[in-house]
Amino acid sequence: LTPVISVKSNSGIGSSDSAIDVVKNITLMQDAVEVVCGDCLFTYEVTKTAVVTGLSPLEITTATTLTIDGTLLCPGGSGTTVMVGETTCSIQTCTNAQITCDLDELIGGTYDVVISMSNGNANIPDDLDSISSVFQISSVVPVVGSIYGGTVITIKGNALPAGMTIYTGPISCTTISATASQIVFITPNRGVTIDEADQIRVWPDGVVKELEMYNYLLSASPTITTIAPATGTLGTDITITGTYLGIAGETGNTNVTIDGKECTGGTTGHFTQVVWKGSLQDEL
Repeated sequence: LTPVISVKSNSGIGSSDSAIDVVKNITLMQDAVEVVCGDCLFTYEVTKTAVVTGLSPLEITTATTLTIDGTLLCPGGSGTTVMVGETTCSIQTCTNAQITCDLDELIGGTYDVVISMSNGNANIPDDLDSISSVFQISSVVPVVGSIYGGTVITIKGNALPAGMTIYTGPISCTTISATASQIVFITPNRGVTIDEADQIRVWPDGVVKELEMYNYLLSASPTITTIAPATGTLGTDITITGTYLGIAGETGNTNVTIDGKECTGGTTGHFTQVVWKGSLQDEL
């Protein structure tokens, strides 16, 4: 009974632009000891090697479709894979002369491209063997909010690092969610009693970038003038009157708590009044 070892050759031929067949010795090691092999040779054949002659785009700013030109890219019409870093580029069309594949958004950085088929990897020239995802901000909204903080701001762009630090002025913000194309965060309490304009700054990969000016405005800050009734039992309806207490025409956008206990029910969202139906349901 003869044992069989199955391996995949992935060491390459030592040159990305070799145009001749190359013969290499095969070495088998067992427990750090070289096993004697008589005539163990492996031939890298040019006629069986896929070659990439074009790849576009080499820089991306969003999810995109890659076009790869070359020879022997799709032997048998299937079985080829395209990897950009650790991300699979989803193949849409595949012929020996061209591959098109859809690449998802990537965080900022440079990524190696590897094209594999059943008989090995494609030969990719040095000037085509990587793709860069470029950090870019396309929008920041809104740029006006309450001096007390709590405004939800959305940054959209490309290659946004998940761990990106965000500041309004000197104060850091709390991130709610983050993807390579969108980061949502909440502004902090500015601690002022007058209008204040602060620069929104982000730190992708340790490099500061200044974005839009954010305006903390008294005129956009909620105020409370009355709460009625001031006493009651469980289930008492509470009416809170003031300014900027909700969004006109919308309901359910304002939360009310009493000593940390959340009031249940819905609101009639309104710029000047919040009526809380159902009120406090749990014992304080």
